[in-house]
Amino acid sequence: MASPPNSKIDKPLSVKSDILPKRNDKLRPVMADDDHKPRKKARAPRNFEKDALRMQARDILGSPNHDAIETLIANLASPIETVLSEAENLYYFLRREYPNALSLKISKVLLHSLTRPKIKSECASLLQNLIDSPSHYESVWNFISPMIKTDLKIAFLEILRQENSSRICKPIWKTVSEVFNCIITKEQGEWPGMLSCFYERLRSGPSYVQDFALMFFLKLPMCLRKQLEPYVNNLYLDFLDKLNSFNEMRKRLALAASIHLVGQMSSDYYFLLNGLLMPMIKGVLSFLINDNEEGYAQESLRKLVELAWVEPRFFESHLDEVFDTMVTIAENNRFLEDTRYLAVEMMSAFDDYVIKRVGKKILRRLFFELVEMISRIEDDPMGDVDYVNGLCLGTSQNYLLGVTFMYRISMATGDQIRMPVLLKELPTYMAAAEWQKRYAAVTVIGVIANGCAKAMRDHLSEVMNMVLKSMLDSSPHVRLAAIGTIKAMSLELSPDLLDKHGHRLIASLYLALADDHYPDRQAVAASAMNYLCEGCKSCILEPYLDKIVSKLLALIQSPSPVLKAEALNTLALVARSSKDIFTKCYDLVITYLKKFLADAMICPSAASKSLQDNALECIWTVAMAVGEDIFKKDAAEVVVLLLSVRWYLAEDDHRLKVTLLRAWAELLSCFGSGFYPYVKDLMPNLLQSARLGFRDEEIDEIVDWSARERVVLTEKLMACKVLFRLTSKFKENLFPWIDQVSDILIPLVIFHDGDIRNIAVSAMPKLLLSAKLSVEKKEAIWRLPNCCSSHSQVAAFSLTNSYLNKLARRVVPSLLEALNKETDSEICANILKSLSKCIKIAGAFLSEKKIERIANAIIQVLKATSTKQFSKEENSTQLEKEIIKQVVNYFSTLIKIYKERSWTFVDELLECIKDMLGNDTTAKEKQIALLTFNEVSLKCKGAALRYSRKHLPLILQACKTENQNVQKCKNWEEFDYFLQEAAHGLGLIAEFGGKQPEIPFTEVASTLCTIIKQSDKATAHDVAVSVLGKLLHFHNHDEQIIAEVVTLWLDSLPLNNDLIEAQAAHEHLSLLIEKLDRDILGLNNANIPKILDIIEEVLRDTTNLATEETKHRMMEFKNCISSIDLAVQFFPSFSFPEV
Repeated sequence: MASPPNSKIDKPLSVKSDILPKRNDKLRPVMADDDHKPRKKARAPRNFEKDALRMQARDILGSPNHDAIETLIANLASPIETVLSEAENLYYFLRREYPNALSLKISKVLLHSLTRPKIKSECASLLQNLIDSPSHYESVWNFISPMIKTDLKIAFLEILRQENSSRICKPIWKTVSEVFNCIITKEQGEWPGMLSCFYERLRSGPSYVQDFALMFFLKLPMCLRKQLEPYVNNLYLDFLDKLNSFNEMRKRLALAASIHLVGQMSSDYYFLLNGLLMPMIKGVLSFLINDNEEGYAQESLRKLVELAWVEPRFFESHLDEVFDTMVTIAENNRFLEDTRYLAVEMMSAFDDYVIKRVGKKILRRLFFELVEMISRIEDDPMGDVDYVNGLCLGTSQNYLLGVTFMYRISMATGDQIRMPVLLKELPTYMAAAEWQKRYAAVTVIGVIANGCAKAMRDHLSEVMNMVLKSMLDSSPHVRLAAIGTIKAMSLELSPDLLDKHGHRLIASLYLALADDHYPDRQAVAASAMNYLCEGCKSCILEPYLDKIVSKLLALIQSPSPVLKAEALNTLALVARSSKDIFTKCYDLVITYLKKFLADAMICPSAASKSLQDNALECIWTVAMAVGEDIFKKDAAEVVVLLLSVRWYLAEDDHRLKVTLLRAWAELLSCFGSGFYPYVKDLMPNLLQSARLGFRDEEIDEIVDWSARERVVLTEKLMACKVLFRLTSKFKENLFPWIDQVSDILIPLVIFHDGDIRNIAVSAMPKLLLSAKLSVEKKEAIWRLPNCCSSHSQVAAFSLTNSYLNKLARRVVPSLLEALNKETDSEICANILKSLSKCIKIAGAFLSEKKIERIANAIIQVLKATSTKQFSKEENSTQLEKEIIKQVVNYFSTLIKIYKERSWTFVDELLECIKDMLGNDTTAKEKQIALLTFNEVSLKCKGAALRYSRKHLPLILQACKTENQNVQKCKNWEEFDYFLQEAAHGLGLIAEFGGKQPEIPFTEVASTLCTIIKQSDKATAHDVAVSVLGKLLHFHNHDEQIIAEVVTLWLDSLPLNNDLIEAQAAHEHLSLLIEKLDRDILGLNNANIPKILDIIEEVLRDTTNLATEETKHRMMEFKNCISSIDLAVQFFPSFSFPEV
């Protein structure tokens, strides 16, 4: 029976059909009382049936009453097969052809007050099935029109507010949750009233409806902070109330909801929500009281772990309580291992800064619980060995978490782990019958060696006794862990470890090396020996050297690639550490290594190439250890082997090529000029590696581009370094290859990799010098070796100035281009340095226009430096000074080469400095200007003299301006640095400017006095005092202020911080008193007692506050005063004669 519409939802359908893509493979809808028996799939309707289905659809969806749709819903639950089949065909037709109208019609049935409860529950299930997974692109929700979606949202809210039946609420809340998440995450607009509806039902609905509301809240996406802000206070109270519920399910949901709420809100709400923390922790404990609820505790702990990772600050107010509870859980053997693991995992989620703040007693309990965790390892940890960190890893998750967390704790709170307490407890583990406990005890020592190194040094003997005892343990697992611990201790406790226990450690490790029953143990022992030999004195190694070398050579022939590699690495370190005494083993070792390399080339493979890499490094290390005299008899054969290895390598064997290049570089260092005969054979491969690069089409084809580029660039960089060293070493003798080398290196000054750019820039002056020296020797024709041309031929070079001119015209413009493009400050300084060297070598070949272009570019670099923002890693002051030094070096070189013709360029630089000292420039620009002027004054004294009159007023005004600025911004550190450079500048003008009447003594002296009084830093103060002495020495005094200036100057002496400035100031004092300057001695010689005190202190000091010459002058003055003391006593009117 139809009933009249009773809400605004019951209005005529606005949309009759929406065409969906045909989807024939649909399962029957899930009904509320479905018995889950298998059903036949609904048969796709034939064409002649469609018309009948469409007529039925019009009757169902177009009717203002609900009888037809209720009949369809009832038939979908019918036990009669034919009725069910017809209903399913009709339902899927409606779903496919009319999703808008169908979804809206079902929602109306749910809202209709007279609908039977069973039909309503089946409608709720049907609606859930219809709008299932709305975020999926094939979901019906994505094909419903926006207008119908709006109507459905309104209908859902009314259903949630009206219905209290659990069979209806459960599917509807789930559907609403999925739809709401889809709307938020897919940014499909908003759902007005949804959160307020959730909050209403959370507070007013039946308990099970409140549970559904909590489940809805748990599914909310983590991006609703602003939307939840109006409810946060009440949600806090509601969740807190539910955490105290006797219903375990509700308590579990409330705990999860509380965690979710904290994650949703920002740290601004932590103070408000902090009351939830301890109830959450207690809630976990309450689950653990009952064995059958431990699963809930694990679920809650997982959520707390996630919260600790994301919002660690939330726990800070109750940090000790949280850690204490988690340690208590971890210590309780009654709980499942997964539960205890989760408790430790939650504590490990906090960063090291938080861990530092945990109470010492709690940390100690945690520490020993971690020892227990480490002891819970698999029966056979031998299969998984970490050679890098010296740890023998078990596969147990407890073991891995225990080791990593203990390492973090020791690094963060090493001082809080009291070594005496540890040494008292560990012997209990060492004496345990279970090998796992003994294994854990010795492992712990290695894990904490870094963080507790200081405390461990104080108890080194006790610790070493335990470790060495473990080396003799009956269990191979414990012996393996002891070797790893020795390796870790070698890294952190040398040289104390070697000085006190070196002989015992080497003897123990040799025994482990000799144990052929356990190859893994031998590999770890070789690795530990490697680390132990780093920095080991040869006298410690000498008694064991023959045995160790013999055993390592035997291990090199073992079938294990890992053992071979470790043995080769250790042999290299032993050779390096034993130094001269290794010569007695040299013949045996080099024979083995040559044979090893030769054999590896017979059957090349990936494993053999990796071992070749180790063998090559071992060979050049041995050569460096014994020296040229001993190695030279094998040098030719080794070089042939190295060249043969290179010939066998494939194009992509970059790692081995890098090791070969390192070997060539080290052999070059070893042989020096004796290496030249091998250059001819080395050059082809070296040039090939230096030319490495990628074409654009190759880059597109390479999958792992960054990794491939890294190894290729490493090879290219190493090749460029060897070329640079060859050019530096052999100079003119490398001229036969100079064209090929320059063709490679000159373009690299603008290469994208900074290290390669830098080495190429450094090589430019070397190339020019090689050509210049060859020209100077007037060797007209060189025969090119076969390796330098595509075919054997004789090529003649006219070694004249025209060649050098041609090379200079390639090198200098490339450096100028690099200077204009460079962004790295250190490389920029290197370019300036190379330009100066190039100008010295070949400046005569450059036109005046080219020199002018370079000068202008360098001035632009200077200006850019004053505005550059350096990164935190860069030392801005040092980089600025280095750039300025190179700028001035360049102009100084111009003056030396071009004499008066260079004044034009220097004048431009000084004009730039003048502009940077103006009132409208920044403090940093003024600093750069002062630094540059000071450097110019030191290296170009003539220029300083010419410009001192112009720059002096600007420096004085800059001091005044910056003083006013610093009073406002209080940036005293920068101001002190500025004052230091300003004082230097004034001192240089005073020294090199001569006794010019234009230099205003009063203003300069007043400025220096201000610097002395205001500077908080000793450096700026000492510089100003030294400069004031220079001013008093070189310039006439102003009678009006001289007494005050001299008094301040003498009060500031002696200087004892900056020895250079101290010596300069004390020298000026000695010169002034030597000529009996009346202004210095004071009216009626009043300053003499103060001067004598200064002299006495300077002469008494042992840190060279004055030169010997200065001390001699001071002694003479002191003796002079002593001789006339009596005269002064009886004749008070006595004074020194006029000078």
